[in-house]
Formats: sequence, structure tokens, C-alpha cells
Amino acid sequence: MLLIRAMIAAAHADGEITLDERQRITTKLDQAGAGADERAVLERELQNPRSVDQIIREVRAPDTAEQVYLISRLAMNPDTPAEKAYLEFAAA
Repeated sequence: MLLIRAMIAAAHADGEITLDERQRITTKLDQAGAGADERAVLERELQNPRSVDQIIREVRAPDTAEQVYLISRLAMNPDTPAEKAYLEFAAA
């Protein structure tokens, strides 16, 4: 769940989730074998994206931090200052 939330937060870092970002997230979920329940969770989370602060507070271990950063990077195309700042904050 944390990784899904991280993808959504990363995509929303600039204030919007583009169609491309939404498709990236959906594709990753599909590749993980998501079913109808997971899709419903995704839709709920897309309606209420978490902040980067909320995501980082949930990270408890270095390997989880690495996964959060990598999955966040996959979810977005960091082409805005806000998205770049999100990745810098997540990397710290």
C-alpha cells in the first residue's frame, strides 16, 4: 500500500496527476497482479493523494526508502520543479 501511495503522491507532486502518470500507475498495478479490490483502493487513493511528508513518515527501513524512491520515479516524468523537489526530498 505504501508503494501505491508513493506513486500517487509522486505523480501529484506538481498538483495534478496527468493521464500518462495515471497510466503508469495503473500499468504497475496490473503487472503486480492487481484485481478489482486493488483497483478500488487505487481509485480511492487517486481521489485523496498523500503528501510526501505523509509518505516519508511511513518509511521505517532503508530498503523501504529505496523502494519508495524508485517507485516514485517510475510514476512520474520529473519535468516540473515540484516533481524534482519531491524526488530530492524522497532521496534524503
